Amino acid sequence: MNYRKKAMLMAGALLCLNLSIYSQSISLKMSNVSVKKAMTELQTKSGYSFVYIAGDVDTDRTVSINASQLKDAVAQILKGQNVSYEIQGKNIVIKKGSQQQVTSSEKKKKVTGTVKDSNGEPIIGATVIEKGTANGTVTDFDGNYALELS
Repeated sequence: MNYRKKAMLMAGALLCLNLSIYSQSISLKMSNVSVKKAMTELQTKSGYSFVYIAGDVDTDRTVSINASQLKDAVAQILKGQNVSYEIQGKNIVIKKGSQQQVTSSEKKKKVTGTVKDSNGEPIIGATVIEKGTANGTVTDFDGNYALELS
């Protein structure tokens, strides 16, 4: 019984730690500073490092930030840059090309299919990705997939 309590407490602590990464409270208020200076200040206050290819981010651009959460600060720093970001451990990985919302004038196309091996057996858990994007899905128990493309 004592082992069970310890396991439950450990699981709860890990869950809280995981959630705290995504909702880390910070206080970042800066006006008319370069993106580079804002990134440096955020790194100093939060301990998170930015990882990106130099040509993908305009670090000389002027921004103003007023944020109390890590994700809000990053979004304000990168606003208008045509980039997306992902938090991986203590790194904020920035990638070129934002995940833009599709407007009603743009049509999406649904593609479906089945992934099979050389023997004709369905492949469970195969990854199917739209070329040149991060849009993807995984095949089900029967090897079937459905993917919406823009």
